[in-house]
Amino acid sequence: MITKTRRKFILVTMILIASIIILIAAGIITTIKIQDSVEVDRILNGRLEEALYYDGKIPPSMNDIDMNRARSFIVEFNFVNESVTFSYDNTFFNEEFISVFLEKTLALEKEKGCIDNVYYLYGSISESQLIVVGIDRSIENEAFLNMTLTICIAGSVGLIALFIIVWRLSYFVIKPVEQAFNKQKRFISDASHELKTPLTIISASADVIKNEKGEDKWLSNINSQVSRMNALVNDMLNLAKIDEGIKTENTVFNASQTIIKSVLPFEAIAYEKNKTLKIEVSEDIYITANEEDLKKVITILTDNAIKYSDDSGEIEVTIKQSNGNVFISVRNTGCLIRDEDRHKIFERFFRGETSRNRETGGSGLGLSIVKGLVENNDWKIKVESKENEFMLFTVMIENKK
Repeated sequence: MITKTRRKFILVTMILIASIIILIAAGIITTIKIQDSVEVDRILNGRLEEALYYDGKIPPSMNDIDMNRARSFIVEFNFVNESVTFSYDNTFFNEEFISVFLEKTLALEKEKGCIDNVYYLYGSISESQLIVVGIDRSIENEAFLNMTLTICIAGSVGLIALFIIVWRLSYFVIKPVEQAFNKQKRFISDASHELKTPLTIISASADVIKNEKGEDKWLSNINSQVSRMNALVNDMLNLAKIDEGIKTENTVFNASQTIIKSVLPFEAIAYEKNKTLKIEVSEDIYITANEEDLKKVITILTDNAIKYSDDSGEIEVTIKQSNGNVFISVRNTGCLIRDEDRHKIFERFFRGETSRNRETGGSGLGLSIVKGLVENNDWKIKVESKENEFMLFTVMIENKK
């Protein structure tokens, strides 16, 4: 339990931190990209206005000191005499490159766009004259890609470092919870052991009085409550052992026979209560698991199904194998659990219907024990139910034979 709590703490913390880092990085990258887009539009519109003002020529001033001007080109089309005029800096461009570039832009049929890090914008001088301005932004785009890569690498390294810090910090954060949990386990275990002795003495004393004076209702009440207390103490001891999380030893055994032997003793109990118990078992299903834990799970689920099925109800226990996995199901007609309370049934001391549980003597710990045994053995359990109609428990065991 503590290990799972620590893992959840680390997972939730890292998700929150990662989300914040990703949002910040995405915000920075998006802001820079938008600013760059605005800058490109400003430069292209400015070059187009200048080109129109200077009749398709790059302004002679500032050519040597303005990098954006030096990386610009202007092309003027005259459809009357079918002439093309180029104005460009030969350090970055040549007529062959610009001609090929223009063919690509004309094929796109867009007023503005970008091809191979060169942004362009079309404009008109007159009905017969068309002008195109372009600018190379390969340096800026490469810098943007390098910045993005740097942010991603720095973010990844930061997340790894933060994971290590959070992982170490989790031991200090969870430590008070672990201490409280360990104290609770010790208290349950110690209290259960201490209760067994007086219960044994009370039971023995009641038997002595019964032998001397005979049976009466007061002794019957004492024996009934002692039996109930013994069952509760045993359940508490079982939970204390399960909470230790100690892995049990697995063996290969015939699960079909184990199920039959565990369920058959309940036939007499079901018959006394005018209920029907059915067992459908596929023969010779061998699994590698802890047999004692499986017996406890089946015993508790079957006992629970008989106790809480409706009057003259039916209980069905099945085991089958599919795709290498073994499925054990316990189904009973009738269900005292409300649909909205289904998720609570594995909670300790939870009771679906108080008055009925008083009659059956349930402590509310049986399904908690089942849940603990299933988790300790790395099995899976699924619950399906509908109020007043049925309840179905299915345990899935991965067959590691």
